[in-house]
Amino acid sequence: MVHRKASSSPALSDTRPSTAVWHDEFGIGDLIWHLPFFEKIAEQSRGGRVTVIASPTTCANQLLAHEPWVERVVAFERRALRGGQRTATHTGWQGMRQFARELRTLHLDRIVIFSKSATLASVAWLARIPQRVGYGFDTGQRCWLNQPPYIHPYEGKAVPIFHEVAALSMAHGFCSQPLPPRVRVPEVLVEQARARLADLPRPLFALVIGTSDPIKQWGGLRYMQLARLLMEAGGSVLILGGPGEESLALDIQHCLPESLHARIRVWCRETLMGSAAALRVCDASIGNDTGAANLAAACERPSYVVLGPRPPLDHDPLMRMLRASSLEAIRPEHIAERLRQDGLLPVG
Repeated sequence: MVHRKASSSPALSDTRPSTAVWHDEFGIGDLIWHLPFFEKIAEQSRGGRVTVIASPTTCANQLLAHEPWVERVVAFERRALRGGQRTATHTGWQGMRQFARELRTLHLDRIVIFSKSATLASVAWLARIPQRVGYGFDTGQRCWLNQPPYIHPYEGKAVPIFHEVAALSMAHGFCSQPLPPRVRVPEVLVEQARARLADLPRPLFALVIGTSDPIKQWGGLRYMQLARLLMEAGGSVLILGGPGEESLALDIQHCLPESLHARIRVWCRETLMGSAAALRVCDASIGNDTGAANLAAACERPSYVVLGPRPPLDHDPLMRMLRASSLEAIRPEHIAERLRQDGLLPVG
């Protein structure tokens, strides 16, 4: 499915290639890591814009709706959603051939594939896209690509995706250094969020309680204890999640003393950009390793990630890892002390 954005046609004298970027991960945070590099590629593409190919699970249509460098978003669905909410339309060889036919109608000159998949590269070849850029980790993918240089897999201790995206972008001259992600949030949404939260005393902390993976969930009891510590220190709390976390968020709120209820809000039915606007209004975010934690940093707010023993995210100084031998070993009082050390929570 193709979602087009309204735009004027580029000047006929613009000889830059019509370009697509292909994002092959499934999470919102994964897509956020790619954004600054996509924008740099757009600067070297026709009309200063690119077509973005991404899974619907990344919420690309919402996340990119206000980015001026996006020509269109093309949905690529090779993984069915849990619970049968949506089936995969591009699975198997027939699905891939169908997607190649869809790409062919876009008359692209160039595609940059952010994936180690040889299958995706072969689809670009089937779509008859003249310039095909990709990682080229092995000969299986390289036989379908035709625009070296290629890169090597990241071998450091951090999550590899961002580092590989940056390496490919730098190797092809789209940028000269790794770039921290930033997201444009319409000012009208920010002002609406600011008005709705204006009565809450500062500092205001977002607790990001959602997660797509149970092993990343810090737990409602710990979030309740942290919320109490933050509010007793003079701050306020906004609990952010999706509809699936609303019950947990309300449980956290109801378990707090009634005297603190005026300092807490629960938002679990906002749009993605509505949540982004709320994060921009907050002083900092604390939460699970999830898309909203990445979104907070991309909205230029300190984002404390309850990570536990997992590989760190080191792509942005605003992403601050809370690591320990287990999630359970990270105590609410430890987080409150870290916030005091960083000057975000009053001392005393």
